Amino acid sequence: MSPLTVAQIIIPVLLIILILIQDRSSGISGGSSDGIYRRRRGMERSFFILTIVLIAAFIIVSVLKLVL
Repeated sequence: MSPLTVAQIIIPVLLIILILIQDRSSGISGGSSDGIYRRRRGMERSFFILTIVLIAAFIIVSVLKLVL
């Protein structure tokens, strides 16, 4: 198994886990601005950014695998 194949297996599994971890109601804030919401929002933001990075990594690995 090549490293690209292994990456194509690991990255989607991590993406699925990240998407399932994210809060389903993350877009519905309700105007709340308490301390708990801010802490949770920071973690949600980190998950969101990591999800985008993993999607980009998956696209790059897939294109590389096609080319090579």
